[in-house]
Amino acid sequence: ASAEKAAPAKPAAATAPEKAASSEKPAATDGKETLLFFLNPNGRPCQMQDSILKQMGPTLTDKVNLRYVPITQPEGRDEARQWGIRALPTLILVDGSGKELHRFPPGIQDSATILAALN
Repeated sequence: ASAEKAAPAKPAAATAPEKAASSEKPAATDGKETLLFFLNPNGRPCQMQDSILKQMGPTLTDKVNLRYVPITQPEGRDEARQWGIRALPTLILVDGSGKELHRFPPGIQDSATILAALN
């Protein structure tokens, strides 16, 4: 519980992703939260997480915007650094302003775990 409380208190980590998230205006303007998916598209665990997210389909996309952040691209690596990502796959739920609401532990999350955090 203390780790969850400590994570949002990192102002440096919260400032830069807000700028990155604000460039994704559809995520901020439709009133939905955004689920950031930090991944290596070539990594098997990330592919497995992607498969779970895709299987969730409208159940997920009706609740949140899903934004892929591939660390294989310079922008993705920069954003991962700003958020303090150290392991993949990692999912982070943010509000329309880019504020972190929930950080899932690194690794593959099942659909029930993801939905529980969104409700």
